[in-house]
This record gives sequence, structure tokens and C-alpha cells, in this order.
Amino acid sequence: MSFVLAVSFASMTEHLSFSLTHGLGLLQLERPKALNALSMEMVFGLRDQLLAWEQDEGVREYLMVGSLDKGLCAGGDVKALYAEAIAAPKGQTSPLTRDFFYYEYQLNALLSELSKPFSVLMNGVCMGGGMGLAINADQRIVSETTKIAMPETAIGFIPDVGATYFLSHLPSEAGTYMALTGARLSPADALAVGLATHYVPQDRLSDFVSVAQADGCKAGLERLSEPKEAAGDSGLADQMPLIQRCFSADRVSEIFDRLAQEGSEGAAIAEVMQTRSPSSMALSLALQRNAEGRSFKECLQLEFNVAQWLFDPKRNQPSDFFEGIRAVLVDKDHQPKWHPSKVDDVTPDQVAQALSFPADRIAFLA
Repeated sequence: MSFVLAVSFASMTEHLSFSLTHGLGLLQLERPKALNALSMEMVFGLRDQLLAWEQDEGVREYLMVGSLDKGLCAGGDVKALYAEAIAAPKGQTSPLTRDFFYYEYQLNALLSELSKPFSVLMNGVCMGGGMGLAINADQRIVSETTKIAMPETAIGFIPDVGATYFLSHLPSEAGTYMALTGARLSPADALAVGLATHYVPQDRLSDFVSVAQADGCKAGLERLSEPKEAAGDSGLADQMPLIQRCFSADRVSEIFDRLAQEGSEGAAIAEVMQTRSPSSMALSLALQRNAEGRSFKECLQLEFNVAQWLFDPKRNQPSDFFEGIRAVLVDKDHQPKWHPSKVDDVTPDQVAQALSFPADRIAFLA
């Protein structure tokens, strides 16, 4: 579904549409069957349109939306990355695997430095790369359907798209908890920790877009948003004391030890973590601890270094990333064979190598 109201400019690609109405540049993701998973073409399309609008004095603000029934974006199209990777000659990294993250992170960096107000609807699914699109918006709007997560450790990867920065700035180790577990946040949770700024009920979202196109996003929020309390109670807020106690540790094994002292609630969290890639959890924790004092773009570069280390064909062990995609998204047996299979077997030297891996490109626009 696209929104049109007295449009002075409109264009469309296969999975994106853009329109300019009364100074509001509307960017809409239109790949609902794939939950708006980002392809390389979508990354380029969003980047190019934003760069053009940044130079257009007729554009006063931006609004990004996805599917009002499905959500904003489920992340990058990792199934396409998997298909390319397994087709690549042995010992070589597929071009798509190498390039996708490079250009996606450039888009994330661009979104962090827009010169005009930027709002985003985070209804429905907003995970992984979807959070990379949304997190730098001035107004991050959720509805009762919102599901937010950084689920990368479940597929053998790391929370990226700037998550090293924005998760590390959440209160009471909530970001570390999200990074390691892939926990799914409700709209109330997102508002409680600051990942979202406003709440608009689902049945008002279409009206919000129409008002924003006519009178701007601020007017849409003034007329249609509800107090944050309308989103309900936050289960994450209730868990904060436990999360602070357990996830303030600097080793994943110590987090497991602390969770073991927390009874059934701690055991439930530990059970989830047992299914995650040990390497991914160790790297994700190290990234969180290395975020202090780094800018958003510096964190993107650190993530790019780690990603390229994970894909390096010269490493003498298989990448958990492709095994995780196989198990969760391709074969769907949900029985990944992680390498190594235990957290204690991930060495400090491996983590240090990943964080200092000499990636050959700067992963953001200069």
C-alpha cells in the first residue's frame, strides 16, 4: 500500500517507492512478502534518494515507512547472502557477502547524519537491519504490533548496523542482554529503554501518514499519538535489576554463572543463550565493551572489521554465520552445529583477532 496526497513528486523501484508532498519526503519499503528484507538494490535506492533529497531545498523532512500490516524491515536479505556464499569457489569470499555489509553500513552512516528531521514508523517487525534504518530517526514511532530485536547471535553473526553504539547506550545492560540473547522487545519495552520515542496505535498509522504528508510529522504526532503508558507495561523494565546483575560481567561464561544464581528466571534466559552461537556471543560482548568513547561511525567500522573476519576464507574453521542461516532460515531444522560449540572454547586471542581484523575499506561515507 502506497500513500499519495497532493503529490508533487513520486517515483518507484521494484521494492521501494518515494514521494515528495508539501516538503515531506516519504520513503516506503515495498517488499512485504519478505518482510521488507533489504536487498543490495534497496540499499542503493534508499541511499541515492536520500543523497538527492539532502541537496533539495524543497524537502523539509523525511518519513520512512514499511508495510502497515507487516512491519518496517526484518533485516538484511541473508538468504541471498547464503546462496551466493555456497556458490562461491572454495577459499573465496563471495562478492555479495563482502559488498552488502559495506554498502548497508554506508547507508546507516548517512542516516546518522541527515541534515533534516527524520521520522520512522517501527510498527510490526523491526529487527536487525531494520533497526539500522530506524535508530537514527528523530521520531521513532511504535504501535501495539511492534517487535524489535537484534537476533544475530541466533544465526552466528553479530548485532551490527551500529548496534555496537546504540545498544551500549541503553540503561542497565539492556543492550548487552539484547545483543547476546536476541530478545524480542514489545513497544512498551522499546519506549522504556529509549529505542522508541512515540506510540501511535496501529489503526491510526494510515491517518498519521496522511497528516504528515499534509502538515508534517510533528502535527501527526500531536493529533494521533498516545501517552507512552498506552503501550502497556514493560516486561523488560521489570527484568532490569536481574539483567544489570548478570549482564554486567565481562565474560559470557560469567554471565551464565550469574544467571544460574537467579532461579527459574535466570535459567530461562540461559536456556535461550545455550542455543546461540558461542563465537557470536563472545564477539558481541566484546563489541559492547569496546564501544565506550567511540562514535556511531567508529562502531560501524569495528563491526565491519569483525564481519570481514567472520567471512575470511583463510580462517581454519567454518563461519557460524552460514551455518546459522542454513539451520534457521534455509533447512529450518534449528539444529546449528556451531564452531566451537562451547563458550569456553572461544579464546581471547580469537576475539582480539576479530576486533583488529584489517578490513580493506572504510565502512561509511567520509
